[in-house]
Amino acid sequence: TQVGILNIADKIGSNILGIKLHADIIDDFDQDFINKIKIPSIKHEFLIIEDRKFCDIGETVKSQSASITEYADLVTCHAISGASVIIGLMENCIKNKCDLHIT
Repeated sequence: TQVGILNIADKIGSNILGIKLHADIIDDFDQDFINKIKIPSIKHEFLIIEDRKFCDIGETVKSQSASITEYADLVTCHAISGASVIIGLMENCIKNKCDLHIT
């Protein structure tokens, strides 16, 4: 749950480098949760990682990642579909100052 994630993030935040989220499986994931998870992230200086493993064509990834790169410090993707996945994600990462990690 959101409350559980936020409690854990605040309690162990000073001992972690990042918290890996899967926004699509968090109940009621919304802008309010994003704002709340940023508080311990800033306080304890850990990264917010969105582990989506994007792997579609570039334009689809660009569309899917637009809102994610607004809050995530790091986003994962697969390059299995070719360079376009990197290009599509990279445009949003640059725009929103999000790092790109290829797995």
